[in-house]
Amino acid sequence: MEEVQRGERAQVRALLVEDEALIGLLLEGYLNDLGITDIETAGSVGDGLALAGGAPFDFALLDVNLLGERSDPIADLLTHRAGPFAFATGYGRDGICPRHAARPELVKPPIFGDLRDVVAGLLGWNGDGRRG
Repeated sequence: MEEVQRGERAQVRALLVEDEALIGLLLEGYLNDLGITDIETAGSVGDGLALAGGAPFDFALLDVNLLGERSDPIADLLTHRAGPFAFATGYGRDGICPRHAARPELVKPPIFGDLRDVVAGLLGWNGDGRRG
């Protein structure tokens, strides 16, 4: 996936919903390392809903627990809009709402290779990193 031209990746629009600043910065940095630079961030359910309800995203990463609130309303909205997303969580699969149990999970703290694989799956990137 590292071989993808930066121009193609720069056109990818991502939503990152994470309430822990350090984890958010790490994830944003990893996405930048993948060449994804158009990233909207939110740290609460309300802010995440506002962004998810606006212009469409190519994919989203949602923390399961945002300041004591579950991100399920954001996941529901993205599902309704047919937007691909994954959960970033330290709670494991048991922390994901059953109606979204089929969604990919990124274990926190995140590792670059795991994030790369989740993003590739969400975007339908082939082994060479191109959409296919």
